[in-house]
Amino acid sequence: MKNLQIIIFILVAFLSGNSVSFSQNKQDTKQYVCFPCGGGCDNTVYDSEGKCPVCGMPLIEKSRVKFKEISPSGLLSKLHNEKGFVLLDVRTAAEFSGKGKGMRYLNGYKHLINSLNISSDELEKRIGELSQYKDSEVIVYCSHSRRSPYSCQILTDAGFTNVTNLSGGITEFMNEFLINSNEGKSFLIK
Repeated sequence: MKNLQIIIFILVAFLSGNSVSFSQNKQDTKQYVCFPCGGGCDNTVYDSEGKCPVCGMPLIEKSRVKFKEISPSGLLSKLHNEKGFVLLDVRTAAEFSGKGKGMRYLNGYKHLINSLNISSDELEKRIGELSQYKDSEVIVYCSHSRRSPYSCQILTDAGFTNVTNLSGGITEFMNEFLINSNEGKSFLIK
């Protein structure tokens, strides 16, 4: 009876155009995802190596993506209640220093207090500057959470063991805790 069920399954899969994997163990099959780029394509799973058809980033083994996510409210709670973590702002130096006008530059606010600034474009060549934090929690943020997932993966691949991405970036943090409530004002440099 079981053999008949297998034959029917294969026949249905063949007729519907789907491929069938005959792996004895699902864990033998590697899964691949887009090198985190902050786009919606980051969560699509592929069964082979290559390039992401959406953004063009290389596909990497899903098991390599180990960084965590934190919401703006989770970060605000950490800022109020915890110590010992590192804030890494991966925006440009101009964004970090608040030069410019408009929301892109956080309306004159510069960055979260005590943040380090290494832009995502420079992170790989300057990663040695962060080596003392390899075993610390490193919370990475950018403006809209597009550059920070990429930077989180670079840190993870370099051996950082506790990397966290700020979902939505500093813009969402600002919207929730400065513009709408003023609650985060004490954590931002003006």
